[in-house]
Amino acid sequence: MGAGAFFAWLVWRIKALNESIRAFLAGMLGIVVPVLLMVAEFRFSGYGSRIIYLLGVYLLVSIFEGVITLSAAGFFRRVRPEILD
Repeated sequence: MGAGAFFAWLVWRIKALNESIRAFLAGMLGIVVPVLLMVAEFRFSGYGSRIIYLLGVYLLVSIFEGVITLSAAGFFRRVRPEILD
C-alpha cells in the first residue's frame, strides 16, 4: 500500500517540525497507516474482532522502524545532506 509512504512524505515536508521528529514519524507512519487501513477493512467485512491484536504487534514494529529511519536520516545528514533537502 502506498498510503503509508504518501503520509510519510507529507510528514517529511513539514519543515516546522524538528528533523529528528520528522524522520521518526515518517518511518512509523509508513507502517501504521497501512495497518490501520487493513484493520478497518477487516472490521467492516466482519472477518473477526481479533485482528485488533495484530495492531499492537505492528505498533511495536513501527517504533523500531521509526528508530531505524531516524538513524538513517542522521547518517545521511552527516554524509550527504543534500539528499534530505
